[in-house]
Order: sequence, then structure tokens, then C-alpha cells
Amino acid sequence: MAEKQKFNRFFFAEQEKEILANYQESRGCFGCGKPGATQKCSQCGVVFYCNRKWNSDDDQTRHPHSQKVDWKKHNHKETCNNWIVNTAGGPSDPESSCIPVCMKASGWIEEPQDFMDMMAMRQYLLFNEAKRVMRPTQGRRLSFTLAVVNLLGNGWKVLRLNAFVEFEDMTGQCHTINHVLLECVVEGEEAYNMLYPPDGSSGDLSDKSKERVITKLVFFVETLQMQGFCVEKMTYGRGLMRTLDNDQTRHRIGKVNGEFNGEKQKIHWIPDMMYLMKDTQMGMSKAFISSLTPMFQGSNSA
Repeated sequence: MAEKQKFNRFFFAEQEKEILANYQESRGCFGCGKPGATQKCSQCGVVFYCNRKWNSDDDQTRHPHSQKVDWKKHNHKETCNNWIVNTAGGPSDPESSCIPVCMKASGWIEEPQDFMDMMAMRQYLLFNEAKRVMRPTQGRRLSFTLAVVNLLGNGWKVLRLNAFVEFEDMTGQCHTINHVLLECVVEGEEAYNMLYPPDGSSGDLSDKSKERVITKLVFFVETLQMQGFCVEKMTYGRGLMRTLDNDQTRHRIGKVNGEFNGEKQKIHWIPDMMYLMKDTQMGMSKAFISSLTPMFQGSNSA
């Protein structure tokens, strides 16, 4: 019985395996594109190569085999380590990463909609699995942590709203799942430098980006509520402290949260201490720090 009440951390593993296998088959050799590549990278276990060697058209000198070409030309030297850290050749760890994110970071998914469709499928499967193992009598309460991050790297200046969701299954075990929300907020050099100033000072989002964050966050809380969850705590980090620190925003987000035993659930808003301390050291005003103090005492709720 206890096993049936435990959360399956690899709820997305079969879909990840299919997504990756389809891409590997369509890509062929990652160095030259030749179909039917069978030699797997011994480090990450994800990319495949053939043994092909060829002469260059200009000087007829011998080129190295496809793996070395991919290492230099397609930057597998960098992405290989990304795959090792996040998957070790098997299912990804949902607490830190997922295969669609690794594929996007490696430049393998070009169409944004394809990527978001994969992430929407993952979110759907997560919610179904979480509902299965959470106690309805406790209101299926969960918490989440938000931050605006340049998650995918590789020189792309794309800021995304990222969320970790935390909940407890019926065995009493707590789980933290990353990338449950991964929505683009803004992209471009100017927006990136505004949030991450080159001089290391405290950054912020534009008013337009803040409104986009709030709209996406309201929709996310609505989705959780429709799935039968109640949000009891929200922790937020960089790029969101000034965005969410006002009564109007709290009301917009709080009013869509679910009920438990006929009583409206309040969301406790807690700024991330790590980011708060970092921004304090960067010169955040004392008045703003003082305005956040009640949140640490648990008295500031939506």
C-alpha cells in the first residue's frame, strides 16, 4: 500500500525516452548527419556518431572522425557536460532538470512551440501523478518558488519565469520538482542587462515585463486551482521582489487560489533570503528591506 502512495519521480521518463529517441533517429550522426549512426558518446551516452572520415575539398587532407568534428563545430564539448550532469545517460532528475530543457540548451529544439508543448505535457503528467499521491483531506496543498532566470544559457539573452513546485505525498515524503513553469518573459540584450547589470549591481525588470510576469503567474495559479491544488506558500527570488511587493498584485493572484473545507486559502509570500541578502549587499534601500520584514514573520498573506 505504501508503494502506491509514493510519488513516482520519473513520471516523465517514458515520454523523455521517446522524445530523445525520435530526435536521435532524425538527426543521424551528430557530426555529419549520416543515417544509422551507432557509436554512442562514451561520456554522455546521448549523442551518436558514425565512423566516417573524408577528405576536404580544398587541400585533400585527412579530417578526423565525426565525433571530433561535432566536438568542435557543434560545441559538444560544452553540451556533453550538460547532459552528464542532468541525465547521466538515463532519465533526467525532475528535481534539477528535464530532457527537453537539455535539448533546448543544446540548440536541438529550434521551434519555441515544440519546446513549450513538451513542457506542457510534462506539467500535465506531473499534476496527475501529484494528485494521485497527495491527501485530498489535506486540500492538496503545495508551495512553489519563483525566479526570473536566463536558464538556457549558450549566450541567449532570454529571461524565463521558472518555478519549483514542492509538495508532500501520503508517505510523508517531500518532493521538489523543477521547471513546472518555464515561460518566456522577455528576451534581448537590453532586458538581460537590466536584470543582470554588468557592474554587478541590483537589477530589475521593466514595467511591461513585470505585467507579463503577473499575467503568467495568475494563469499558473488558476491552472493549479483547476487541477485541485491549493497554494499555501510562494517564495520568490531575483527579478520578482519589486514586481510582487504590492497589494494589488497579491490580490490578483490570491483571489484565484483554491478553497479547503469551504475556506479560502491564503498564500504566504516569502522573499528568497539568498537573493535578498545579495541585493542588500548591492545597495538595495533600507526602506525596501524594512517593507519585506513582515513576510519573514509570516504575517503578509494574500
